[in-house]
Amino acid sequence: MLTTANLITVFRIALVPAFSAAFLYMAENPILRWVVFCLFTLAAVLDAVDGFVARAFRQKSAVGAFLDPLADKLLVTMVYLLGVPYGIPLYVTVAVISRDVLIVLGWALLHYFGRDAGIRPLWISKVNTACQFITAGLFLLDIALYYVVSVPDVILRVAFLTTLVTTVVSGAACFVEWYKRMGGFTRV
Repeated sequence: MLTTANLITVFRIALVPAFSAAFLYMAENPILRWVVFCLFTLAAVLDAVDGFVARAFRQKSAVGAFLDPLADKLLVTMVYLLGVPYGIPLYVTVAVISRDVLIVLGWALLHYFGRDAGIRPLWISKVNTACQFITAGLFLLDIALYYVVSVPDVILRVAFLTTLVTTVVSGAACFVEWYKRMGGFTRV
């Protein structure tokens, strides 16, 4: 069912191609640096809005539980992939994307084997998503401000390191949860 919260999430997904196109052409047109930053910021704000609407107006749904993390993953994947030539460390990008791919594969295996495949994010995964978004926002702000001033390098390095650590810890926690749902850690 498409609720107001779900429509906001669908709009967030629709922003990803526009964001990606602007990102791809921003080297040719510096104004697009600000467009990229603003589209990302809009998507991030709408992420909070759709969550608030879903909770406040009792619009939580299975569709929303699927679409919301999908919208997050699509946007984050594009930022980190397209950002490598602009300075996002490749190892951070590989960690972020690998974690998300493994989570999707794990969910598919749970579903395939008839296990509980319900989407219930772990608290560390929420922390990780926040770190990924904050780091991406700082990185995009640095690009947008390129001709004026820059975000201090130490802040970006700490943000990338924090994102890397929370990504690895979150991935490990998700693996443990997946293993439990697959029937691991049972007494013999």
